Amino acid sequence: MSRAFQRAFIGVTYGLIGLLTFSTYGQVYKVTHSSNHEAFYLAGSIHVLRPSDQPIPSEFYGALDQSDRLVIETDLSNLEMNYSILSKGIYPSDSSLLDVIPKKLANRITQYCNSTMLRAFPYLNFKPGLLDAFMEAMVLQDNGFNSLGVEQIVLDYNADNRQITLHYLESVEEQILMISRLGSKRPKKYLNNSLRKGLNIEASIEATVAAWQTGNSRFFNRSVRALSRQSASDYHLILADRNKSWIEHDILPLVQEGFTPFVVVGAMHLYGRDGLIKSLRKRGFIITEFKS
Repeated sequence: MSRAFQRAFIGVTYGLIGLLTFSTYGQVYKVTHSSNHEAFYLAGSIHVLRPSDQPIPSEFYGALDQSDRLVIETDLSNLEMNYSILSKGIYPSDSSLLDVIPKKLANRITQYCNSTMLRAFPYLNFKPGLLDAFMEAMVLQDNGFNSLGVEQIVLDYNADNRQITLHYLESVEEQILMISRLGSKRPKKYLNNSLRKGLNIEASIEATVAAWQTGNSRFFNRSVRALSRQSASDYHLILADRNKSWIEHDILPLVQEGFTPFVVVGAMHLYGRDGLIKSLRKRGFIITEFKS
């Protein structure tokens, strides 16, 4: 595997999974149980940042200072790719995208990808979810989103100032497996949407950044609803099922054990009918904005 391919794949692995991955600016919450007053902190993240988007709000540091566990989606220090992981997002050698989408759509994808850095990659061997992720990653890099985002900044602060224990919600392999399953039921529709999104990505980025800068949570609620309408199966794969698993198997067990975690995840995981905020409220927690 080439070094360039590996770097690009690492960028995709952490968060660029074909959906808007930005958070509202300073959207950090304190989560308190109504009966026993157990509390922890929850924040929506931006997985990639431009230099102009920094520094991040002080609330992230304030919440970390009051926590004794830092919870993020995956282990950023364990992103070395090997073929057994990579292969989950790639078709076997005897098949490709050409077997599951019309030739006309394949030609449009070829034209689009050859106009980007993807021309150096075997993109027609990628499964729909992985190809969509790479398409978004390439465009984001072209627009200056070329560094790790909020999680890495928080991790660096923790290493320098707190050194509290880290907890990971998923492994890299689990994330790649999820990516590899996206769009599998309706690849034509999925990749048509990917192309449409790619061709309009600059306007989409600006709208998302504006929502992030102004704290417009309605924008992200609309994004969640749009994803659910686009594909029920992908919505559950990306958001609903993961949110449920994280709450039941990671977040609540930590709180019940007496820890005070600071949970930092992609912003879209917070919102919508299956979002972490609504799910936690159903379980008796009170959600309030945290101010440091």
